[in-house]
Amino acid sequence: MTVYLRINIDQRNIRALRDLSRDFERRGWFENPRFHPYLAPLERDFSGKMRFAAEHEMAQMVAEAADEEPLIHRFYWGFHGLSFLYALRAGRAPEPVMRYCGATTGDYVLDARGHVHACWFGAGQDAFELGDISQVAAGLPFDARGRKRVARWRSRGVTRVEPCSTCKWALVCGGGCAFKSRAKTGDMMQPNCAPFTEIFDAVGKAVLEAPPEHWHDRGARSGPKGQLGIEVHTASRGLR
Repeated sequence: MTVYLRINIDQRNIRALRDLSRDFERRGWFENPRFHPYLAPLERDFSGKMRFAAEHEMAQMVAEAADEEPLIHRFYWGFHGLSFLYALRAGRAPEPVMRYCGATTGDYVLDARGHVHACWFGAGQDAFELGDISQVAAGLPFDARGRKRVARWRSRGVTRVEPCSTCKWALVCGGGCAFKSRAKTGDMMQPNCAPFTEIFDAVGKAVLEAPPEHWHDRGARSGPKGQLGIEVHTASRGLR
């Protein structure tokens, strides 16, 4: 089984990545091809109690921390657009991102009540419910409402989000997060734009010039296709 360890970061805990990377190195976890830790910058505290630094500002903080402790490069840095830079660094042609995430390509997410959703951010919210697991287990299709919602999710991409047609970052971005777009504008078919220029300016040099022995993807860092995976989330201290 493969473990994808999501490490939520914000301006308060980035400095702790030094000790965390050293601990993972000491335990030998970075050498395990089925262990994939990645950094996920927090963007919004839904309780309204916390204001996070902008994504490019956090990216700069991570780059500065990695200057002091290169082991931090062994984490995958989950800032917008870095998959493009990682591909260039590895000598691969970057793949165009036509859709932002699995919610628009075929993912299904279950909540604690057995309800099915396309998006994990929307899990547990009636507005994002597609159907019930009992329907799936019985081999029954979703009802008309669920099928309509599935079709809307699966149709979302840079060819359908109109502002993306003239954006130079479209094929690096994929249109952005549909859930966040809906939260901000009321319409999931609007883009959710990331500050790509600022992010690349902040970490591009650090990523491209990182020592190969500290690359997160050096050697065989992925298991066989079709494997079962589990994703583990760690919360930033003080957040729920």
